[in-house]
Amino acid sequence: MIDRYLERGELFVLHDPDARGLCVVTREGEGVAEIKNLAVAAAWRRRGYGRG
Repeated sequence: MIDRYLERGELFVLHDPDARGLCVVTREGEGVAEIKNLAVAAAWRRRGYGRG
């Protein structure tokens, strides 16, 4: 699924020092971005990493 929109977006990975989460953000128009995918590693969930 990510392959469908990764071409028009960017993949961000949070690591400190291991990977804790990732998200794909796409550009949907002038000044408009959308988070298409947000995932937090199981060991790091419920600690605020996925909050906006």
